[in-house]
Amino acid sequence: MTARLHLTDVVSPGEGIERSSRAVLDALPSIAFVTDAEGGTVFANSRYQDYTGLPMEALLGHGWAPLVHPEDRARTESAWLLALRDGGGVEVEYRLRGADGRFRWFQGRVAPQRDRSGGIQFWVGTCTDIHDLKTAEAAAREAEAFLRLAQEASGAGTFAWIPETHELHWSAELKAMFGLSADAEMTESLFEARIHPDDRAATNEAVARAFDPAGDGLYRNEYRALWPDGTVRWVDARGRVIFDEVDGLRRGVRFIGTVLDVTEARRTREALAQALESKEALLYEVNHRVKNNLQMVTSLLAMQANRSQNPEVRRHLSEARARIGVMSSIHQSLYTSGAHGDVDVTGFLKGLAEDTVASQGSGRVVLDFTDAGSAMLPLVQALPLALIVSELMTNAMKYAFAGGRGGMIRVAVGTVEGQLQVEVTDDGIGLPEAFDMRQSTGVGMRIISSLATQLRGTLEVGAARGAGASFTIRVPLDGVDPAAPAA
Repeated sequence: MTARLHLTDVVSPGEGIERSSRAVLDALPSIAFVTDAEGGTVFANSRYQDYTGLPMEALLGHGWAPLVHPEDRARTESAWLLALRDGGGVEVEYRLRGADGRFRWFQGRVAPQRDRSGGIQFWVGTCTDIHDLKTAEAAAREAEAFLRLAQEASGAGTFAWIPETHELHWSAELKAMFGLSADAEMTESLFEARIHPDDRAATNEAVARAFDPAGDGLYRNEYRALWPDGTVRWVDARGRVIFDEVDGLRRGVRFIGTVLDVTEARRTREALAQALESKEALLYEVNHRVKNNLQMVTSLLAMQANRSQNPEVRRHLSEARARIGVMSSIHQSLYTSGAHGDVDVTGFLKGLAEDTVASQGSGRVVLDFTDAGSAMLPLVQALPLALIVSELMTNAMKYAFAGGRGGMIRVAVGTVEGQLQVEVTDDGIGLPEAFDMRQSTGVGMRIISSLATQLRGTLEVGAARGAGASFTIRVPLDGVDPAAPAA
């Protein structure tokens, strides 16, 4: 305060302060008070009374002490007693309870007012509300602590660059990624020297794009850090340019971001890529050998059939050859699809059905294929299911449409109660009366039954609506390995 307060009589609290001085203190936007030489409050301004919700009489003497937060009271009283003893000013931060019962942070300052002989006549103090500042500082400290924890947990480094002043700030974690000590002074030239020569141009281009006023200011770049001893570390840098209006133009004024050491992740990706390449090469070799072996078996069966004089033997050998041909075709189709795990059986069975009708239908059999969308099935289940469908369609064209008769084969694929359902029906001559698949002696039916059991599925046989035969296969969609032993 520049004006000196005058007391006419300090014996009567409050009343001993001149009216003009009291008016000045009441006009202050902050809490203000006056104490006698011994520290007892003799005046509390209007702001003090309004904040605490107490009249002046309650604040006189040491009425302020109960209003101080219990955790701050001893420290505040000690500072005040020290000032009274030494006769010097005091400055202390503490929480003060308001009329609503809540505590707010204040910065209290008290200074002595002396008479002409140098003795303390009274004390004048103010309390400035710093609660919002303290809260913001606490939030900033907490955010900084969380950031530090996140950096330590993730190993991420941080950077900030101010182009105008060429200031470059790196965290200790980032310096370590580039082989620098924690106390190393960062400069633009040092940063560029630690970028691998082959990556410098691309890095500069990425930074330039981020600083483009017409862009979004985002930055991402993966490059190599080169240490003086030749060590190379891959880093993934991400950041954002902060723009501002400078001389009427939008310019990047600050560049902040994070950097992660991704060396091990790169090595893992490269190892996986190499493993995948090796797997593809192995699959190619296996496919090549399987295809060649199946072709050899087919050729041997054909040769044996041609040499046999027995029509029945030739027929059986020809059927076996046809089945192996179907297996070869299915195998090749699955391999060329690139599916090594789950297969979309809907599209696969549609292609199989179309090929079967085209190759064996002689133009007299029409295919009607319907589905309810894609259905995924493990490869180990898709192959036997495809063999079942192929066998059923082959039997239909051979027996349902015998004697050159034409007709239609319907294949419907869908899901029912967590199971894949495939229906194969025809409008041919139908099944023999009292047909029992379990008692069938035909090779094809025995193969179908065996494959259905292998799939842990069910096979229902009946007459189609109107005429013909109907076969319904249901297979669990729970990823059961058909190669596993049945319970």
